[in-house]
Amino acid sequence: MDKKQYLILAVVCLLYLIFRLGWQDTIEFGYDQPLLASKVIEFFKNPNWIESYEFVGTNPWGFPSWGPMQLFFWVPFILMSRDPIILSLSAAVFNMLSIILIFIIGKRYFSLKVAVFSSLFLAIHPWWVVFSRMIYEPTPVPTIIAFSILLSFYVFEKKKTSVVVLLIISWAALIQIYIHTFSFVVTSVLFLLASIKKTSKKYMVLGFLLSLLLFLPVFHYYVKYPDRSLDLLKVLEEFNKGDLESGHSTRDVLPEFLKTISGDGFEWQLGYAYPEFQKELKIAAPAILATITTLAVLIYGFISVFEKGYGKHKTILLLLWTLAPVWFLFLINTPIALPRYFLMSLPPLSILFGLAVEKFYTKVKYFTLIAALFVLFWWLVFNAIYLSFIGNYKYPSGFLSHYSDVPYLFLKDAVLWIIEDSAKKGYIEFTISNDINKPYEFSLNAATEYVLKYVYEIEFRDAGSMNIGHYLLIYSNESIDVTVLKQFGPYIVAYPKI
Repeated sequence: MDKKQYLILAVVCLLYLIFRLGWQDTIEFGYDQPLLASKVIEFFKNPNWIESYEFVGTNPWGFPSWGPMQLFFWVPFILMSRDPIILSLSAAVFNMLSIILIFIIGKRYFSLKVAVFSSLFLAIHPWWVVFSRMIYEPTPVPTIIAFSILLSFYVFEKKKTSVVVLLIISWAALIQIYIHTFSFVVTSVLFLLASIKKTSKKYMVLGFLLSLLLFLPVFHYYVKYPDRSLDLLKVLEEFNKGDLESGHSTRDVLPEFLKTISGDGFEWQLGYAYPEFQKELKIAAPAILATITTLAVLIYGFISVFEKGYGKHKTILLLLWTLAPVWFLFLINTPIALPRYFLMSLPPLSILFGLAVEKFYTKVKYFTLIAALFVLFWWLVFNAIYLSFIGNYKYPSGFLSHYSDVPYLFLKDAVLWIIEDSAKKGYIEFTISNDINKPYEFSLNAATEYVLKYVYEIEFRDAGSMNIGHYLLIYSNESIDVTVLKQFGPYIVAYPKI
């Protein structure tokens, strides 16, 4: 690349970083984030590779949604810091690779115009802004997907290259990092098998064998616990035991997919505050245009299937990768389709977006350019309004929804206030409880336990001294008889009534 292209990429990356490194008071850390971080720390204390699957947690429906590679991914970040803000921002910096990789793919296999619009699309896509800086299972997925796309295009072009080894390993890593990427991997495998006559067999076998090594901890675990080996086949049964799927069904998959990839669907994140957020936006027309534009990109992908010329198979593959999570969620008959399930669609869709802009630009120059730039500008505005809204919201009813978590800095400020208040009052020791039924002991939720244990390294022990402070740290939607001391966002610091 020449200096001009490096400058363009630098501007796009700067735009990416503004929305990730800014608004730090909106970084989530409530339930899934501390659970995952705690599992990584527990593993690191006893880093036995073959036993690593022992540290893999299960989701609310009772089956693992990730594997050992998720642990290995987060270990370097945990080594740098256990502070949730630093961890989240470090993940955001890592995920800037997704933008760089998409730019490289666009430039190498298509054109500079495709590279610019594709990388811009991904850099400011609202859902990638949310998930790219979170300590969460799907956080590294779009970056590794982008890397796998680059490897795939290279292998399909070079055929006999040894890079196929790395490509197959990337698939194994993806499945372990987030099991929903199964659909992306299956699509990729089928395309590789379709060109198997031209691909080096020895490198394919080597890649497969090395990938199996990644799964040895998984095999070891299920040999050790054979009764758990059918957990993944009980997905629907476990789904239907809970209440989370109420009001949702498989028929919602396609509409939720379209909303998510269009940068919409934030009722999942905002819950009861969504109507207030819509008032902040004031107008809905740009969101409608974003949806229409995204549909136009998908239609372009379908039309390209019937066209002739260089790059046709790449466009087909990009379209199939984009649509992959849709058929997967239909296949497992999911009763709920969360935005994070569709994150894997964003990298291939971003390239399709760049291709569509280039294609339509040759026919209707100004209309295409204005429409594309307007959607991108709308996402910039949307991101700024959303992040500002979250940062300034007062959380009158506790957390916003079951699918988003409370920003970390509220919890940090609450804990720091308790530590300072305890010192002012001359308490020898103090307890914190999130459980109103156990107000005089350390009875903690995942986030508070993580902060006390790993950030401030406070010992959890029953104090024998009478000079001890007891603090409740509860959500603002809990109506109980307490002496309220201070409120931090959704958290209330209180004394239990004696």
